[in-house]
Amino acid sequence: TGSLVTRMTNDIAQIVEFVEMLLRGFVRAPMFIAGGIVMLLALNVQFTMILMCSVPVLVIVIVLVLRKAIPLYGIVQKKLDGVNSVVQENVSGARVVKAYVCEGYECDRFERANSGLRNVNYSVLKTMAIIHPVLTVLMNFSVIAVIYIGGFNISIGAAGMTTGSIMAGVSYMTQIICSVMMVTNMFQSISRAN
Repeated sequence: TGSLVTRMTNDIAQIVEFVEMLLRGFVRAPMFIAGGIVMLLALNVQFTMILMCSVPVLVIVIVLVLRKAIPLYGIVQKKLDGVNSVVQENVSGARVVKAYVCEGYECDRFERANSGLRNVNYSVLKTMAIIHPVLTVLMNFSVIAVIYIGGFNISIGAAGMTTGSIMAGVSYMTQIICSVMMVTNMFQSISRAN
């Protein structure tokens, strides 16, 4: 019964979240990535080389993190089933628990189930939390590299390089890396919906 409660509540919520993410991000993120790369290529090839260095590092980190986190989502669902089963049994059998004076035992049982869910959930969130700092560091290093290369090109008088070009390069770089992050969130949502 606890598993059925999980299927009707949490699992449906995960699937709805996945469909919403799919509708919002499945078209928009790839278009932003492709458009940003085209515009960055049209702006300056050196800026594109910076992107080609930073995106593979980000993809490697994302793959490693998701490889570790995806199996944990299945464990989270099983632990949630356990918590729901304990709660459902205690709600339906409250009179029996009181009649046999088993409140302490049932509280301990709930605490074990709940702490197991909490620990696995904490582990998943801690694993997934690695992605955002890596994204921020890579994005900032990419922006620094764009500013440095653009500034160097301006100082030597390279044709077509202006401060506006540097700012456009920074904007496109940020747009591309944030879109890669959106794709990562879609993969996380896919694994949870699965």
